[in-house]
Amino acid sequence: ALLSTQSFRDLFSVQDISRDLCLTIKNLTLFFTDLQGSTALYEKDGDFQAYNLVRRHFDHLMPIVRNNSGAVVKTMGDSIMATFADPINAVRTAVEMVRSMPALSKSGDIPIGMRIGLHEGAAVVVNVDERLDYFGQTVNIASRIKDLAGAGEIWLTEPVFGSSSVKDFLAAERISHTVHQKTLKGIATPYAVHQCRLT
Repeated sequence: ALLSTQSFRDLFSVQDISRDLCLTIKNLTLFFTDLQGSTALYEKDGDFQAYNLVRRHFDHLMPIVRNNSGAVVKTMGDSIMATFADPINAVRTAVEMVRSMPALSKSGDIPIGMRIGLHEGAAVVVNVDERLDYFGQTVNIASRIKDLAGAGEIWLTEPVFGSSSVKDFLAAERISHTVHQKTLKGIATPYAVHQCRLT
Protein backbone atom coordinates (compact mmCIF):
# COMPACT_ATOMS: atom_id res chain seq x y z
CA ALA A 1 0.00 0.00 0.00
CA LEU A 2 2.90 2.39 0.70
CA LEU A 3 4.13 2.22 -2.89
CA SER A 4 0.68 3.33 -4.06
CA THR A 5 0.72 6.56 -2.07
CA GLN A 6 2.12 9.75 -3.53
CA SER A 7 3.61 10.84 -0.21
CA PHE A 8 5.84 7.76 -0.06
CA ARG A 9 7.05 8.32 -3.62
CA ASP A 10 7.71 12.00 -2.90
CA LEU A 11 9.42 11.59 0.49
CA PHE A 12 11.62 8.57 -0.11
CA SER A 13 14.16 9.05 -2.86
CA VAL A 14 14.48 6.14 -5.25
CA GLN A 15 18.23 6.82 -5.17
CA ASP A 16 18.23 5.15 -1.76
CA ILE A 17 16.64 2.01 -3.21
CA SER A 18 18.70 -0.75 -4.79
CA ARG A 19 18.90 -0.69 -8.57
CA ASP A 20 18.34 -4.44 -8.40
CA LEU A 21 14.97 -3.96 -6.68
CA CYS A 22 12.38 -6.37 -8.03
CA LEU A 23 9.30 -6.90 -5.87
CA THR A 24 6.01 -8.57 -6.66
CA ILE A 25 2.99 -6.64 -5.43
CA LYS A 26 0.19 -9.17 -5.03
CA ASN A 27 -2.72 -6.84 -5.53
CA LEU A 28 -3.09 -3.26 -6.72
CA THR A 29 -5.23 -1.30 -9.12
CA LEU A 30 -3.51 0.01 -12.26
CA PHE A 31 -4.95 3.18 -13.76
CA PHE A 32 -4.30 4.65 -17.24
CA THR A 33 -5.68 7.86 -18.71
CA ASP A 34 -5.61 9.28 -22.22
CA LEU A 35 -6.47 12.78 -23.37
CA GLN A 36 -8.53 12.16 -26.49
CA GLY A 37 -8.43 14.87 -29.13
CA SER A 38 -5.01 16.26 -28.23
CA THR A 39 -3.43 15.32 -31.58
CA ALA A 40 -6.02 17.40 -33.44
CA LEU A 41 -5.36 20.21 -30.99
CA TYR A 42 -1.64 20.21 -31.84
CA GLU A 43 -2.60 20.45 -35.51
CA LYS A 44 -5.11 23.28 -34.99
CA ASP A 45 -3.44 25.44 -32.33
CA GLY A 46 0.22 24.56 -32.75
CA ASP A 47 2.70 22.86 -30.45
CA PHE A 48 3.00 25.60 -27.84
CA GLN A 49 -0.72 26.12 -27.18
CA ALA A 50 -1.47 22.41 -27.25
CA TYR A 51 1.43 21.61 -24.91
CA ASN A 52 0.19 24.27 -22.49
CA LEU A 53 -3.20 22.55 -22.36
CA VAL A 54 -1.56 19.16 -21.76
CA ARG A 55 0.53 20.62 -18.93
CA ARG A 56 -2.52 22.29 -17.39
CA HIS A 57 -4.40 19.01 -17.56
CA PHE A 58 -1.54 17.24 -15.73
CA ASP A 59 -1.47 19.98 -13.08
CA HIS A 60 -5.21 19.55 -12.63
CA LEU A 61 -5.33 15.74 -12.59
CA MET A 62 -2.36 14.85 -10.41
CA PRO A 63 -3.85 16.34 -7.21
CA ILE A 64 -7.01 14.32 -7.86
CA VAL A 65 -4.89 11.15 -7.76
CA ARG A 66 -3.17 12.25 -4.54
CA ASN A 67 -6.43 13.30 -2.86
CA ASN A 68 -7.87 9.83 -3.48
CA SER A 69 -4.90 7.97 -1.93
CA GLY A 70 -3.24 7.10 -5.21
CA ALA A 71 0.22 7.66 -6.67
CA VAL A 72 1.24 8.87 -10.12
CA VAL A 73 3.84 6.46 -11.50
CA LYS A 74 4.66 8.43 -14.65
CA THR A 75 3.28 10.50 -17.51
CA MET A 76 3.58 9.40 -21.13
CA GLY A 77 2.76 11.98 -23.78
CA ASP A 78 -0.67 13.16 -22.62
CA SER A 79 -1.38 10.06 -20.51
CA ILE A 80 -1.03 9.27 -16.81
CA MET A 81 -0.21 5.93 -15.22
CA ALA A 82 -1.18 5.68 -11.54
CA THR A 83 -1.60 3.01 -8.89
CA PHE A 84 -4.08 2.56 -6.05
CA ALA A 85 -4.17 0.10 -3.17
CA ASP A 86 -8.00 0.05 -3.22
CA PRO A 87 -10.10 -0.07 -6.42
CA ILE A 88 -12.80 2.24 -5.04
CA ASN A 89 -10.25 5.06 -4.77
CA ALA A 90 -9.23 4.48 -8.38
CA VAL A 91 -12.84 4.59 -9.56
CA ARG A 92 -13.57 7.76 -7.56
CA THR A 93 -10.50 9.35 -9.17
CA ALA A 94 -11.61 8.33 -12.64
CA VAL A 95 -15.10 9.75 -12.19
CA GLU A 96 -13.78 13.03 -10.77
CA MET A 97 -11.32 13.37 -13.66
CA VAL A 98 -13.89 12.77 -16.39
CA ARG A 99 -16.40 15.13 -14.80
CA SER A 100 -13.81 17.89 -14.48
CA MET A 101 -12.77 17.86 -18.14
CA PRO A 102 -15.38 20.26 -19.60
CA ALA A 103 -14.19 23.07 -17.31
CA LEU A 104 -10.57 22.38 -18.21
CA SER A 105 -10.97 22.15 -21.98
CA LYS A 106 -10.72 25.37 -23.97
CA SER A 107 -10.14 23.88 -27.38
CA GLY A 108 -12.87 25.63 -29.31
CA ASP A 109 -14.36 23.39 -31.97
CA ILE A 110 -12.07 20.43 -31.18
CA PRO A 111 -13.56 18.28 -28.40
CA ILE A 112 -11.11 17.21 -25.71
CA GLY A 113 -12.15 14.26 -23.58
CA MET A 114 -10.72 11.91 -20.99
CA ARG A 115 -10.77 8.16 -21.36
CA ILE A 116 -9.65 5.82 -18.59
CA GLY A 117 -8.97 2.12 -18.09
CA LEU A 118 -8.56 0.24 -14.80
CA HIS A 119 -7.48 -3.29 -13.94
CA GLU A 120 -6.59 -4.98 -10.66
CA GLY A 121 -4.02 -7.70 -10.05
CA ALA A 122 -0.38 -8.48 -9.33
CA ALA A 123 2.53 -6.48 -10.73
CA VAL A 124 6.30 -6.31 -10.48
CA VAL A 125 7.82 -3.09 -9.12
CA VAL A 126 11.36 -2.23 -10.19
CA ASN A 127 13.82 0.66 -9.99
CA VAL A 128 14.18 1.98 -13.56
CA ASP A 129 16.31 5.07 -14.20
CA GLU A 130 15.90 6.16 -10.56
CA ARG A 131 12.12 5.82 -10.70
CA LEU A 132 9.83 3.14 -9.30
CA ASP A 133 7.91 1.58 -12.17
CA TYR A 134 5.55 -1.35 -12.65
CA PHE A 135 5.64 -4.20 -15.14
CA GLY A 136 3.69 -7.36 -15.84
CA GLN A 137 0.46 -8.58 -17.37
CA THR A 138 -1.72 -6.48 -15.06
CA VAL A 139 -0.04 -3.35 -16.43
CA ASN A 140 -0.43 -4.56 -20.02
CA ILE A 141 -4.12 -5.32 -19.54
CA ALA A 142 -4.86 -1.98 -17.86
CA SER A 143 -3.24 -0.14 -20.77
CA ARG A 144 -5.22 -2.19 -23.31
CA ILE A 145 -8.46 -1.54 -21.40
CA LYS A 146 -7.83 2.21 -21.63
CA ASP A 147 -7.52 1.86 -25.41
CA LEU A 148 -11.09 0.49 -25.58
CA ALA A 149 -12.59 3.60 -24.02
CA GLY A 150 -14.00 6.59 -25.83
CA ALA A 151 -14.07 10.17 -24.54
CA GLY A 152 -16.02 10.43 -21.32
CA GLU A 153 -15.78 6.69 -20.65
CA ILE A 154 -14.23 4.61 -17.88
CA TRP A 155 -13.65 0.93 -18.59
CA LEU A 156 -13.22 -1.47 -15.68
CA THR A 157 -12.22 -5.12 -15.66
CA GLU A 158 -14.21 -7.58 -13.58
CA PRO A 159 -11.72 -7.59 -10.66
CA VAL A 160 -12.29 -3.83 -10.27
CA PHE A 161 -16.03 -3.87 -10.90
CA GLY A 162 -16.45 -6.88 -8.61
CA SER A 163 -15.66 -4.83 -5.53
CA SER A 164 -18.88 -4.19 -3.61
CA SER A 165 -17.74 -0.66 -2.78
CA VAL A 166 -17.26 0.07 -6.50
CA LYS A 167 -20.73 -1.25 -7.36
CA ASP A 168 -22.30 0.78 -4.55
CA PHE A 169 -20.45 3.93 -5.65
CA LEU A 170 -21.50 3.60 -9.30
CA ALA A 171 -25.09 3.00 -8.26
CA ALA A 172 -25.08 5.99 -5.91
CA GLU A 173 -23.65 8.20 -8.65
CA ARG A 174 -26.19 6.80 -11.16
CA ILE A 175 -23.45 5.82 -13.58
CA SER A 176 -24.69 3.29 -16.11
CA HIS A 177 -22.49 0.47 -17.34
CA THR A 178 -22.53 -2.15 -20.07
CA VAL A 179 -20.56 -5.39 -19.85
CA HIS A 180 -18.63 -6.64 -22.89
CA GLN A 181 -16.42 -9.61 -23.66
CA LYS A 182 -13.31 -8.19 -25.35
CA THR A 183 -10.22 -9.80 -26.83
CA LEU A 184 -7.29 -7.54 -26.08
CA LYS A 185 -4.31 -7.11 -28.38
CA GLY A 186 -1.63 -9.68 -27.59
CA ILE A 187 -3.77 -11.41 -24.93
CA ALA A 188 -5.48 -14.66 -25.84
CA THR A 189 -8.11 -14.87 -23.09
CA PRO A 190 -11.17 -12.63 -23.58
CA TYR A 191 -11.89 -10.27 -20.70
CA ALA A 192 -15.19 -9.17 -19.22
CA VAL A 193 -15.02 -5.40 -19.14
CA HIS A 194 -17.54 -2.84 -17.92
CA GLN A 195 -18.04 0.30 -20.00
CA CYS A 196 -19.11 3.23 -17.83
CA ARG A 197 -20.35 6.33 -19.65
CA LEU A 198 -20.30 9.70 -17.96
CA THR A 199 -20.92 11.94 -20.99
